[in-house]
Amino acid sequence: MKIFNIGDSFTIFRGDKTAEPKFRSLVSEQIITKFGKPAYSIQNTTDILLFIKSRYIQEFEKIIQKETSYIFYKEIICLHEQVSNLRFSEHFQNLPEGLDKSYLAGYRRILKMIIEQACAVEMVKGEKRDQQFRVRIEPIIDDLLFLGEMLIGVSESLAEQQLIEDVIEVSFDQKNLYTLSRKHHYEFIFSHIANKQETEDPDYVIDQNAGVDFRVAMSENFGIDYDHIWQVIVILMENWKQELGDCIAAECEGFLKDLQQYTKQPLEQVQSLLSGLTLTNENKMNLDELLRKPYALNRYLYKPFLIWTINKKQYYVFGIVSLHETENSLLLNAIPWGKFPKEWHDNKGFREYVHRKEDAHDKWLDDIVEENIKTTGLHYQRTVKSFSTKTKSYSMLVDGLGEIDFIIISPHTKKVYIADCKHLLGRYDMVNQKNDFEHFTKDGKQLSYNNRLKLKVDWMTENMQILEEHFQLRMKKQTLSLAGYSVEGVFFINTPTFYMYNADYRIYTYDQVVEVITGKYADPVFHCVVIEDDCEIFYPVKYPYFKKPKMLYYNNPDDECEVDKYGYPIRNKGE
Repeated sequence: MKIFNIGDSFTIFRGDKTAEPKFRSLVSEQIITKFGKPAYSIQNTTDILLFIKSRYIQEFEKIIQKETSYIFYKEIICLHEQVSNLRFSEHFQNLPEGLDKSYLAGYRRILKMIIEQACAVEMVKGEKRDQQFRVRIEPIIDDLLFLGEMLIGVSESLAEQQLIEDVIEVSFDQKNLYTLSRKHHYEFIFSHIANKQETEDPDYVIDQNAGVDFRVAMSENFGIDYDHIWQVIVILMENWKQELGDCIAAECEGFLKDLQQYTKQPLEQVQSLLSGLTLTNENKMNLDELLRKPYALNRYLYKPFLIWTINKKQYYVFGIVSLHETENSLLLNAIPWGKFPKEWHDNKGFREYVHRKEDAHDKWLDDIVEENIKTTGLHYQRTVKSFSTKTKSYSMLVDGLGEIDFIIISPHTKKVYIADCKHLLGRYDMVNQKNDFEHFTKDGKQLSYNNRLKLKVDWMTENMQILEEHFQLRMKKQTLSLAGYSVEGVFFINTPTFYMYNADYRIYTYDQVVEVITGKYADPVFHCVVIEDDCEIFYPVKYPYFKKPKMLYYNNPDDECEVDKYGYPIRNKGE
């Protein structure tokens, strides 16, 4: 275990892989026993990934169940407070060798996993925080960091396996340890996407009034001044001589009475507000679920007040930095998308506040897309709910259709674009990218984005004459003709998402709108060469980028072959 002390306030642990033989070697042996040696089918690979995940979850949970010291878990919260606060310090831009921002992001996530699962532990006080304690806990933390890293990695591979055709390869190194890698050209494309996203940060709507509006909504709908909660916490810290980065533990009954007395509101009101911010053994997710849903609201990220059982009594346990993180996360990554704690869903006034924020947030993307369209001088219409001809009106607000965000007529491409705008959360891992994929492709209570767009495109294709007459009247231009035009459905989004590289309907970021509708946009083409035995394998990679390639094997550099519609050679090895 390597320990980094940064400045006067930040201690970061980094595991040294001493846990690897203990866990990875055993799992590797079990894979071979259960599944044999490679090569594996796609289904075998998926089953192996699920097996690896299951085994590491068991080991992670076994450590948590065995560890009952409150001081241990308090230490984990303090470590989480320090690394979270580090992000806002001057040291974050100048990290010591051996640490980088990517590691710290995973480290914070693993610490959260430990903290969340600790809600199920019957803890005991009594252990001293001395050198003997430090010697005892370091190998335990090292094990949990290793298992957490492995769990995050295999969860990413599982998400990729579900999103991409024939992507993950399971093999074994010289020590007979399993390794996971990407097949074909996929690693190359992933690197390209990663570099692109590093230089193109997602755009967020920064609502300058978000904090004020949140507090007003709390006051109006819960009857509680949100700042009074902070004031009670500050008083507790002063009484107990605690500082930023410490872990605070207050008996539940006493803490609630303090809040009730300070806010001068009924206990039921205090409990109602606090319930949306509290993580307990009853509402926490199990380890498997939280790995699949890392941005669900039943997480420490959104519920910073923990109910822990210590010496058979229940305590509210929390850290100040985590409280700030929760407020920022609610205001930036939840409420603008209509997401808020389910414990508050019955509060009609707060629910209406959230929906107002969601509507204002959605309008931002539509506004910037419209500004870009205007620069081209093309005919377009925003927020289309109906079409009008000289004799009849046709509503789109019927089952199976719905409002269209934009219709754009482009003589440059001889296309009518039916565009829907989707304001997406910034995604930094494949598990969350999979959420976007499912929104676009999988029907649930509502049709998927793709199927909703398909219905609109189909209707428009069948009713081009209606569309033509509608725009003739709207533009007062009787000569406008759509003869020879086709209809194309597209999505415009605020930030890149993985599915846009393999989508059924094309997906573009808002800064690509002008190039797309004027016919100037061109997909990048990648040229890959692989040397295999005495053969040179050449193939271009065009959109869609994540399709299993057909490769051309040849010895004669003058050989040529026919390619398919994606540019892949259609001659297989041995022909």
